[in-house]
Amino acid sequence: MRSAIALVLLAGLCSGQVFQRAKAPDSALDPARILIGRWTEGAGMVDFRYDVASQIIVGRATPNRQVSAWQEMFVIYADGPDNRLHADCFQPGRAVVHYVLETSDENTVQFGSAATGQHVTYRRRGSNLLEYRFETSRPGQPNVTTASGVLTRTTTLIRPLSE
Repeated sequence: MRSAIALVLLAGLCSGQVFQRAKAPDSALDPARILIGRWTEGAGMVDFRYDVASQIIVGRATPNRQVSAWQEMFVIYADGPDNRLHADCFQPGRAVVHYVLETSDENTVQFGSAATGQHVTYRRRGSNLLEYRFETSRPGQPNVTTASGVLTRTTTLIRPLSE
């Protein structure tokens, strides 16, 4: 019960933070649109939706089974004079991780955090497959892959968060 309340409060705090940002042109989020949809893999599900009113993409990751208690929420937004893409990752009970998004082509989005050394790469493989790779790095050492796999899109017809 406490984690559900904490997640609701976290979503409220996150919304307040996002609405204080200047709105970015709709096209600024185009590189991250490959993520939109509901994606599943054995351990869980991730749901990325576009919020029309605040021009952000919100991703929520939850387990398929009650065996695991992990939950995450990503907020992807364009910020600054150049509308560079950023993402904030919220996990109940942990510090917020701030990422900068990079794209090498129209099928790849990489979340990188210099502060934590964490990198998450999503690569589209056709219309219904999304490969992911989580990596960590330490100064002077190569990246180490901590998790990887392929997500399958279960639906593209996801109702926007706001109309």
